[in-house]
Formats: sequence, structure tokens, C-alpha cells
Amino acid sequence: MKKDVALFIVLITLITALMGCAIKKPPQKIELNANGQYTKTSFSLGGNASLPKGSILELQFSEIGKSELIYDKKIQVEEKGIFSWSDTNLDTSKDYSIDLVFNPRKQSEEIQKKYGKNGEYIKDGDFSGLIKNKDGVQVVKKSTSTEKLVGVKKGGIFYFQSPK
Repeated sequence: MKKDVALFIVLITLITALMGCAIKKPPQKIELNANGQYTKTSFSLGGNASLPKGSILELQFSEIGKSELIYDKKIQVEEKGIFSWSDTNLDTSKDYSIDLVFNPRKQSEEIQKKYGKNGEYIKDGDFSGLIKNKDGVQVVKKSTSTEKLVGVKKGGIFYFQSPK
């Protein structure tokens, strides 16, 4: 009788452990919305994301027609997913390609647990901006350009969109 009880406990423990290993995390959809503005003297942007406080977004500028990044800034997501940035050191007379990127590898361990170190728990969706970068990591990327806006003497507004 004691052997049967012990065997039963071992089997239940083993089954529970195996079931725990088979449970996958549900995919997480990330919403990332941003727009920006520039004047003769500064650039600024703001937006919101369905990301936890403390998440890091990368803001990257390169001149149109050139692949080299001339500006790479980390922006921290605040309460309720809000983020903002401004800078007066960029040359507003030039045309820029601008990317806003959520890269799971650049996040804290806690945030990586939610989205996966390589973005394996990020869910794709309409206009999500989910792509694989050159390292094979799933990132969320939104892009824009000031190409058509530069030349407007007072400045302009730009909107980030998912890559085509």
C-alpha cells in the first residue's frame, strides 16, 4: 500500500513537472505610436506604447542616402507607456531617415521575460512594425523621414509608420 501511494505521488509530481515545461507564454502584441516635430533649431517627438515602464526605445537618425547612424539615443518609457524626447544639437537643414526601435535584447531581464530575449514572445499584427533585424532578433520598428519636410522654413511634423 505504501509503495502504491509513493508511486502515485511520484507520477503526479512527474506529470505536473512535464506539463509545466510544455506551457508556452502567450504572445504579446506591442503597440508603438509616435510623431514628431522640428523647427529651425530643434527636433522633438512624443508618443505612447503598450510597453512597461522602464522599457528602452532606440531613436536613430541617419542622413537620407547614407547608412551610417549619426545619432543613436535611448529613450525610456514612463508610466502608462508615455515617452518623449527633444534635442537642439541636430542640423535641422538636413534630410533624415528616423527609426524608433524596441529591441528586446536591450531591455532589462524582467522585460525580456515578458517579450523573450530574441523577441520570441512578441506577436505580429496589423501595422505592428515587427521585423527581424540583422542579428535575427524580432524587433518592433517604426520609421519616418524629414525628406519632404525640410525646406519648410518654419519646421514640420513627421509621423512614424511601420516598414513597408
